[in-house]
Amino acid sequence: MDKSLILFAQKLVNKPLASIRYSQSLKALCQEVGLAHRLIGTKVNLSSLDLIKIENYVSSALGMPLAQFKPQAQNRMQVAACGLDEKLAGKGVFSHLLNFASACDPLPLTFGTCTIPKGCVLSTESAKLAFEDIKRLIIVENGTVLLEPVLLEQILPTKFSGSLMLYRGHGENLRNLKDVIAKLNEDTDLALFCDSDFVEKYSIKKCKKLQNL
Repeated sequence: MDKSLILFAQKLVNKPLASIRYSQSLKALCQEVGLAHRLIGTKVNLSSLDLIKIENYVSSALGMPLAQFKPQAQNRMQVAACGLDEKLAGKGVFSHLLNFASACDPLPLTFGTCTIPKGCVLSTESAKLAFEDIKRLIIVENGTVLLEPVLLEQILPTKFSGSLMLYRGHGENLRNLKDVIAKLNEDTDLALFCDSDFVEKYSIKKCKKLQNL
């Protein structure tokens, strides 16, 4: 069953309306379920029994209650483990990962340190980071900087020369970035190579040694 159709059914069931605007999605769902419908102008009336039939049909197709289907919170492995088509997953494979680069400092991980070759980017989960061993960190807004760390090195203050660099990200990895900052030691040297409104715009917790480059 198409993911967009499942989500449309979920929307209908979660917020039942007396009448629903006719659309191709509604037409396709009624055909899939085998539900007769009557078009009145541009609206279709669906009874509570119709909605129950839709919910039961889609739940049966999913092999789980329709209300529990949350593809945006699951990756392909998690969806496949439920016996569903992995393409129903809405969570990107790498969307939650943090992207690091470095001109010198190794990346401290829970299982040891990792040297990142210049011009390369290392992606990992926040749970794999050894926060207590991160002594200095630069957060950059432009991800291209990670591929050319030497260019940023030319304008850095001496104390940040060779520091780890972390791309701020978007969406899920941006949310994970906030978690990283919150878990850093208070004496970690933290710098931002971002727009001046970054701290306020994204509600970033200020560290004692936060410096905006």
